[in-house]
Amino acid sequence: MEREGPPLETLLRRLLETPAEFLAEPRIGRRGEIDVGAVLWDTFRELGAAPLAEEDLSLFRPSGRGATKQRNRLRVSLITCWLLHESWFRGQSELAESTWQFFEESLPVLEQYLDADRLLNDPDRREELIRRLLCDVGLRPAGESPTQAADRLQTLNSAERQRVLREAAKAERRAQQIREAMARKAAQDAASRYGE
Repeated sequence: MEREGPPLETLLRRLLETPAEFLAEPRIGRRGEIDVGAVLWDTFRELGAAPLAEEDLSLFRPSGRGATKQRNRLRVSLITCWLLHESWFRGQSELAESTWQFFEESLPVLEQYLDADRLLNDPDRREELIRRLLCDVGLRPAGESPTQAADRLQTLNSAERQRVLREAAKAERRAQQIREAMARKAAQDAASRYGE
């Protein structure tokens, strides 16, 4: 996050103004309206990158059994493409490789926590998507130091929050087991004293 990117406010406003075309149903098999692979191809062309290979785009053109499970990932991909159509990103070909890694690696993790509908209605989730994208491509919001940008991203990190919640629940279950074992031991001790 050494390089300064576009202003956060600009990107937040852009997400709020996501047009219906980017919110339409993604094509899965023969159903849906929007070919997400084609939108990605256009997005990378605007970045100034070499055309994406058809085999890469096939990841965003699912069909067959289980393909509908990818609906949210495809919807979040479309929203991210809209974000990348911001004029600041045009011609930034040096961002192409890390942007593709975002779509291939980060987005499948993010989409587990970022529902496309909630994303557009929840300010923290919008900001999380923007900050994760910027971080993954080596940028930070304009006007922020690298430390500020990293701290804010950590605060919004849904995956980390879920991990902490799982660990807290696990610790609570363990504490409950210990309390129950102590209560059984106390009951046994009381029963053995009573029997004397």
